Amino acid sequence: MYAASKYVEGDISAGDDLVGGNVWKSTDNGATWTDLGSPNRPATSLEMSSTGKLFAGYGAEEDTANNKRGLYKYNGTAWFNMSGSTGHKLKGKLIQDLEYISTSTGGSILLAVTGETGQGGLYASYDEGSTFKKIGKGLPTQFWGTAVIDDPSSARGVYVAHSRPAAKGKVYKCVPATTASGTGKCYLYYTGLKDETFNSLLFDGLVTGSNLGVYDYKSFLTNFKLKKKKLAEQTEAGMNQYKPTAHLTDKVSRNALNGRIVKLYKKKKKNGTYRYAGKTKVKRGKAVFIVKQSARNNWYQVQYKPNNSNDKETYGKRKNKSNTIKVPKSS
Repeated sequence: MYAASKYVEGDISAGDDLVGGNVWKSTDNGATWTDLGSPNRPATSLEMSSTGKLFAGYGAEEDTANNKRGLYKYNGTAWFNMSGSTGHKLKGKLIQDLEYISTSTGGSILLAVTGETGQGGLYASYDEGSTFKKIGKGLPTQFWGTAVIDDPSSARGVYVAHSRPAAKGKVYKCVPATTASGTGKCYLYYTGLKDETFNSLLFDGLVTGSNLGVYDYKSFLTNFKLKKKKLAEQTEAGMNQYKPTAHLTDKVSRNALNGRIVKLYKKKKKNGTYRYAGKTKVKRGKAVFIVKQSARNNWYQVQYKPNNSNDKETYGKRKNKSNTIKVPKSS
């Protein structure tokens, strides 16, 4: 168990601030703590890599000195300044939060969120913190990051909190590129209430800690609209065939939710009851069915209900229903 601490002392208006902090370790569930001998810097965040390296982010708004900010790595015996070299993207940056994520291709990314006007951003490292690049196309130009958290669902992404200027807090959902050559994209997920600013994020389903309290959020599905297309090929009995198609994507990122099971329902009267008529997997963002014309009108609808733990956390447990389409009876 590890903990980061920081302190700010002195009269800020007089310019005699004293800032510092430490990184601590406990091996008895928090009963006692040992100072790991980290640099006397204001520690803001900690993150452990898959190889057992501990990363610490540093910085305080009250002290802009480069040597009081940036990223350090601990290998179990010593600390290394990862952002001290000239040209490093995190040199002098006020690091607010760190997050280590696994990619869909088996790789890993260390993410850093920085704050301060004109210097805030979302940064990604694909080489265990040696180098970083600024990512997050779609974030505001005056982005002031405060927190980042991984979404472990198969719709891979992270949530990033932005809390400046004051009273204009927002949460973005970002999808980092899986390799260093990509850029990734960010989409506005939630706009805070009046005077709401976000301090922390965690994922058990998205949960935010703000100056107004602790809140749980659920995302939504979009484009879950059923459309029909008449096929040129008829059945042996001369009946027309139709292809009901529904799109299933995430409302924020627009990512296709491939692999999910979508069910088709049918009713024989406009005011009748739907009966199960088949199921299919979403491929390339679409759930496609083939239905045959009959001697009477039929109405169809598709439904999707999250059925794995990750989707339930992200989208909730409710059943999502499409619009209704009518397949006319044969003439």
